[in-house]
Amino acid sequence: MSSKEKLYRLLYISLLEIRNDACISGNKKTFEIANLIHNLPLKLSTEAPNFDNILGEIVDSAKENKGLKKILNKNFIN
Repeated sequence: MSSKEKLYRLLYISLLEIRNDACISGNKKTFEIANLIHNLPLKLSTEAPNFDNILGEIVDSAKENKGLKKILNKNFIN
């Protein structure tokens, strides 16, 4: 496994841990954010990621959560 792959894996595992801890503590906002993006490192680690498709998937997933949709619209989506 290359250093690049290890770093993506580390990000993925870290987001899963954050999601798990947020679930245990009842921190809904942190859970929802981590749940939304925990697969992002693995998707980015592919040989030729399609960034538009990945972003579209995240935006579509966030539509079900008003708070996350607001965060995305405010910070990332023009």
